[in-house]
Amino acid sequence: MDVRFFGATAVCAKMRTDWDLIKDSNQKQELLNGLLRFSKGESTNPQQVVFTALSSALGAAICRSGPATLEQFIQQLLQQLDDRPESRLFILGVLAAIAEEKGRLTMQFKRESELKNILQKYTNPIMSLAQSSISNQTSSSIELQRAWTCILEWTDLGIPLNRFFTGTPPLIDFIFSSMHRDDVSDIVTDLMLTLASKPTSFASAKSASLTSLSFRKDDTLINNLIDRILSMSERYTRAVTDGDANACKRILKLAVAIGEGHVTLMTQQTQRSMALLEFILKGLYHPSYEVAELTLDFWGILEGNLDGDAAPKFQNVYTTLQRTILSKSAFPANFTSWDDVEMDEDEFLSFREHASSTLHSCFNILAAPIFFEQIIAILQPTSWQSLEAVAFGVSCVSSKIRNDDSHLLSIFSALFEGPYHPLVGKSMAILIKGTADWLHHHPEFLGKTINLLLTQLPSKDDNTVFHSAEALVRVCETSGPLMVSGIESILSACQQYLPHIKIVEDKQLVVTALMNIVASLPVEHLAGAIFKLNSPTLESLKLWLQNPNSDLQLGPLLLKVLAAGLKFPKTFKTDSITSPITPVDQIWEISQKILQCSHSSQASQMSHVPIQETCDVLINLIQVEKFVGNQLVNILREMVLSLNATSSPDPLRVFRAAIVAFGKPDTASAFSQFIGEASTVVFEKAHQNLQHHGELIDAFFGMMKEALLRCPLAIPTSQFQNCIQLALACLTLPEIDPVKSAIGFLDMVINMENENVKNLIQVHGQNFTNFIVIAFATATHATALAQSDIFFNLVTKYRNAMAGWLPIAMSDPTLNVLSSEWKQTALTLIFSLSLKRRFKAMTKDFCQVCAGKEQPEVFLSY
Repeated sequence: MDVRFFGATAVCAKMRTDWDLIKDSNQKQELLNGLLRFSKGESTNPQQVVFTALSSALGAAICRSGPATLEQFIQQLLQQLDDRPESRLFILGVLAAIAEEKGRLTMQFKRESELKNILQKYTNPIMSLAQSSISNQTSSSIELQRAWTCILEWTDLGIPLNRFFTGTPPLIDFIFSSMHRDDVSDIVTDLMLTLASKPTSFASAKSASLTSLSFRKDDTLINNLIDRILSMSERYTRAVTDGDANACKRILKLAVAIGEGHVTLMTQQTQRSMALLEFILKGLYHPSYEVAELTLDFWGILEGNLDGDAAPKFQNVYTTLQRTILSKSAFPANFTSWDDVEMDEDEFLSFREHASSTLHSCFNILAAPIFFEQIIAILQPTSWQSLEAVAFGVSCVSSKIRNDDSHLLSIFSALFEGPYHPLVGKSMAILIKGTADWLHHHPEFLGKTINLLLTQLPSKDDNTVFHSAEALVRVCETSGPLMVSGIESILSACQQYLPHIKIVEDKQLVVTALMNIVASLPVEHLAGAIFKLNSPTLESLKLWLQNPNSDLQLGPLLLKVLAAGLKFPKTFKTDSITSPITPVDQIWEISQKILQCSHSSQASQMSHVPIQETCDVLINLIQVEKFVGNQLVNILREMVLSLNATSSPDPLRVFRAAIVAFGKPDTASAFSQFIGEASTVVFEKAHQNLQHHGELIDAFFGMMKEALLRCPLAIPTSQFQNCIQLALACLTLPEIDPVKSAIGFLDMVINMENENVKNLIQVHGQNFTNFIVIAFATATHATALAQSDIFFNLVTKYRNAMAGWLPIAMSDPTLNVLSSEWKQTALTLIFSLSLKRRFKAMTKDFCQVCAGKEQPEVFLSY
């Protein structure tokens, strides 16, 4: 069977993708005959998977054979019908497969109406065939499944609703009576969901289409359908009593589909619509959270369709809805852990996730006073379960809360004064995160809020830590200035709790919260506040870092906090603080300590974060003019040397720190030393393997370009020469970023007016020119080089010397593809003064020809 199944599945796939590639009509007919023969042979097999695949292949082929073939094939199928069960089994299966291909069928016709016209001709005989199998008490389970499947698939083709209510007995009776049968219940449920959710397919061919917007409440067919759903109330109750969750799901799915498909009717408060609302609400009480969850989305759809006048009429319904959701969202009274209760954790959390948006809809209908009155009512009697449900309920509508809303005063008081439980703490963290703006306007709760969040940081539950850290970020962002007086204790608490946080990202959230406090300080009080903040804490931090068992990742994270106060260089002056040891001195001592840790035996266990964060702190210290001269180069030298470590820092961080210091009058000699140190490290790495250090080279030349702009005289001649040679060598790299950086650096060098640089190019000009011209022909990114202004600027600035350098460079064997006559003509044109006005365009074309991107004749047009 396995081989037949996989073969049939493969054939079906090929029919859908390659049928149109077969041009011979005889071959197509042979394939169809073969599929027909094999399909008939498998049609009575109790294991239906092979027949299903073969009939799908047959339907796929027929659907791609054009309108005439489709119609002829359906006629032949119906003509072959006889009283034999196997005949009905085969025909029903193939017809269902054809209908299933309707989406692909549409693409084969110019207009969708042509498709429907063909298929609708055969709606009555096909529906009659299927209905006869369904009404026949001797029909096998397989025949019933195929009959219902055929009806299900053809329903989407526009079968009018009245077709299901005609006959004696009507087909709708069979649908509802079959819902309890395990062999067809899923199929008939899907059929009912299709009928319920697609009102446009209910309309009679002679009547206007019914949609949720044009629904007529007196339409007997729709009312009949709703009545039948409501008549299943007793069956639903029995299913709940018997613990048959699947039966409850099927019934509730139908009720919800009717409500959603005809939501406009639900807003009209007819007797039937209100009864259906009560039925759907009844589903929310089901003991299974998975079953109850099926009803939640409907209430949001209904709320979205209630206008201003209708909304107040539904307050009683939504009041009951809110109360029921809050009750069902509460943890059970005997809850200790998920291992000790019968309910499923995933189902419970999924229910609450969907209930969140439903409670939001309740708030929109009821407004704050009624909504919060029901929230407060939960607190009697007070238990940790009721407190957690309150925190959950309020957090669901936190985005709707106004800063002057007084209802939250009693709610927050109860939450902070009531019995604590880890689950209450987690829900409160989520609530605090959403109500940070409200808390800013009610600072009497800030102390307890911060204390709660800090004490939850060492929690064993990662979600609690994450939500607490995020809430801390929001509160500190909105209320940072209000917490200046307690910042020292907050930082001390973080120092105590941060080592217990397992996830680095959560640590970073906590430090971001502290940064929000420091960064939000008024500028005029910044220096004094930083000093007050750091005087005792920094000393203890240094001692803590000296402990070999310290969490080394914590140091740089706390450094972020300390560096935040250094962002305002005009207000942070060391002479404004009368103390023998200023905060700036202490920050630098900690930076040195972290650098020492990075070179210790523990360095292999560290990421490159410590060096990066130290660079960021150093940049801020440079900006407040703390480090100059030789002291600066010593610091930067340590960082550059760290590039040789196994786990090296981001070179951009190190070079950026150096760039910030450039341009200061007293840093020229120090910068000269630093360039020497940096060049040595970069050259050593580049010499080892040039291609594997593209990021480092890119960062280095980015720094050198900045240096050329700020302080070109500080670059030592010997290192300048090495930099030029490295840049020339980089022109052939396969990575585009270092190539672009090298091109930019060389272009700046060529345009410099510095005499030392000019002399350097004069001395090494031949080698310089050779590298560039050969790179046109050999470099991976020759186009980028050819499109730059390097060659134009070189010829323009050093025209006389280039008259000797360029012919030698052009004689290199890599350019032998160009004839000697062309080369001679090109050289003559380049150095002809009469073409000065078009000279730049001409040099670009020359480069493109050398790179093989243009034909030689293009250049000769000049």
